[in-house]
Order: sequence, then C-alpha cells, then structure tokens
Amino acid sequence: MGKSASTTHVKAQCIAAVIGVAALLTSSVVSAGLVDATQASFQYGLGQAGIGTTNNRHVDANALDGDTGTFRSLGLNGSAVFGFGTAFTGEIKIWEATFGSCTSTAAGTCSHWPEKVSVFGGNDWDFDAPNFNLDFSQWTQIGELGNAQAQGGGILSTDSVFQYLLLVDQGLPTSAPRDGFDVARVAVNPVPIPAAGWLFGSVLIGLAAVARRRNAAKGRDLV
Repeated sequence: MGKSASTTHVKAQCIAAVIGVAALLTSSVVSAGLVDATQASFQYGLGQAGIGTTNNRHVDANALDGDTGTFRSLGLNGSAVFGFGTAFTGEIKIWEATFGSCTSTAAGTCSHWPEKVSVFGGNDWDFDAPNFNLDFSQWTQIGELGNAQAQGGGILSTDSVFQYLLLVDQGLPTSAPRDGFDVARVAVNPVPIPAAGWLFGSVLIGLAAVARRRNAAKGRDLV
C-alpha cells in the first residue's frame, strides 16, 4: 500500500505541475523567429534571361546561405520558388542586392537600376520536378517589392498559411546586364507551435518519470 500511495503522490505532483504550466501558457504560442529558405527552384540558369557569371549570380546556393552579401539573379521575367522546411504565416522578409548608391523611386525601385518582384504564396510544388508553366490559380499574391525596398530586407505579411514562396521578376527596363531581381536572402515566420504542444510534452515527461520510479521500486522488491 505504501508504494501505491507514493506512486499516486508522484502522479498528483506531475498533474499539478502541468496545470501550473497551463495557467502560464494558455492562449500563448512559441515561435522560433524567422527561418531562411532551405530549398529553391529557379526558372532560368546561366546564359538565360541575362544571367551571367559575374559575382556568381548564377549560383543557386547564394540565395540559401543566409548571407546578404551573395545573391542569385532571377533573370529578366524569371521566377523562383522557395521552400523553408515548414509552413509559414505572418512576416515575410526578402533581401535584394543592387550595387551602387540606391535612390528610391516612388515605385520602391532603385532609380539607377529599377527591379521589382511579385510575391506569391502556395502549397503545391515539387522540387524534384519543378514546372514553371505556372497555374496562378494555385498561388495567392501577397504583394510586390522593389529592389530599393528590399536593400535592407523588404517586409511583406500574410494572414494565410503557405508552404512555398514564389517570386516573379517584373522585367522592368534597366541598363545592361539585365538579369532581373537579385535575391540575396529569403526568410519567413514559421507557423508557431501551440502551447498545447508543450503541455502535451510536459505530460509525457511527467508520466515517464512516474514509470521510471515504479520500475525502480519493482526492481528493489525483486532483490
């Protein structure tokens, strides 16, 4: 009877602890902050749509390394789809690289080198078999960003939940080389983990502790 009462007491302590955490976390969420893109498909490659080798602007990894000092050009009228390993909502931040002093126009572009992208969210994309014959009925437009707006990280926002981000260069006339919007970095706000998830984890940890104590007690009885 003593061991049973002790086990019951431990269970009661675990439940009390979980209830205490619940009081603190109810209606709250846990967010890890912005996460960078981990995958990307680009419509155009080296030698297409104005994309050359200068500054390695044809290297896909430059848009995925989290370094705003490197970039990957979309190509004139080019597109790219980014994945983040998670669903996202809320803030979206896109960095663009344009050399020289950027004086912003009313359109949010650099006056000496105007470039702009349309930004869409979607949930249907296959990185193993990318298809840029895009059906825009499957994509939701979130907004637009000019390269002046995106020099220090241009911000858009959505209330919807998406898996993928599509950037489409608007093909504005500029001086040569005309290689489209130069994507330096893309980051999104991951869908937050509900506090209930943490509570469930707390329950499991508590029950595991009870089980370990019970098994230890049984082991002593066998000695």
